[in-house]
Amino acid sequence: QSTVRDFLQALPGGEDEYLEGVRRMYTYLYERALAGSGKRYFLDKTPRYYFVIRELYRTFPKAHYIILLRNPLAVLSSVLKTWVKEDWLGLCRFKHDLVQAPRLLLEGIEVLGNQGVVVRYEQLVKDPDGEMRRICSRLGIDFAQEMIEYGDQDIPHWRFGDQGDVYQHSRPALKNVGKWMRTIDNPQVWRLADDYLELLGRETIEQMGYSYKELRQALKSNRPHQFRLWFTFPLVWLLKKPVEERKVWVRAVARLTRSLRRRGIWGTTVA
Repeated sequence: QSTVRDFLQALPGGEDEYLEGVRRMYTYLYERALAGSGKRYFLDKTPRYYFVIRELYRTFPKAHYIILLRNPLAVLSSVLKTWVKEDWLGLCRFKHDLVQAPRLLLEGIEVLGNQGVVVRYEQLVKDPDGEMRRICSRLGIDFAQEMIEYGDQDIPHWRFGDQGDVYQHSRPALKNVGKWMRTIDNPQVWRLADDYLELLGRETIEQMGYSYKELRQALKSNRPHQFRLWFTFPLVWLLKKPVEERKVWVRAVARLTRSLRRRGIWGTTVA
């Protein structure tokens, strides 16, 4: 960072000149990407832009920014299902997405002001027509039914992101709102969700527009038997970069729980 600061100080216009250079480069690349497409707008969707919202806004102060929020427990469930897949030690790769992103997104909303459009995933899938019309109105673009009836379009197959459901539906799927609730039948997932809710805390959850009380009650109503929770790992432990001793311990517990399942013991104590 000190090297970057030294470079910026060497520019006649300092950091502002650097931002102007970045602005010119990306404007040129976006324009070239649109060339021959017949399209007027370029949408840059990169989830980890939450790290640089302030810098993006300084670079493109006239751009529109869409901040998509989702129930944090549903986000956790999606990460576990899509990327971790019971390789619990792999959760450390998403530490920033889970721990820092909610706070940085809330800070970004404040920074962007009227240039930012806040969208909540749950409302979008419940009322896609109304939400997309609201978004289009804020962006100053025309609404088109194809925005929500995308199943009839020839959508290219993306190589990135979660591709599990997007090609199975023709429009936003309401069933996905409560999908995370079915994953907490797994005691390890329940433990992680419970820890995560506590880690984020009431203030952050409610600033994001969700009810801490309702989420806490949902977890309480679906709490696994204590016997099954004995064989789970805390969130803060799994978010740390794994060392060999931790890997050995996780593998040993995984072997034990598999053995209990084979013997029919694991599922008998559920009350």
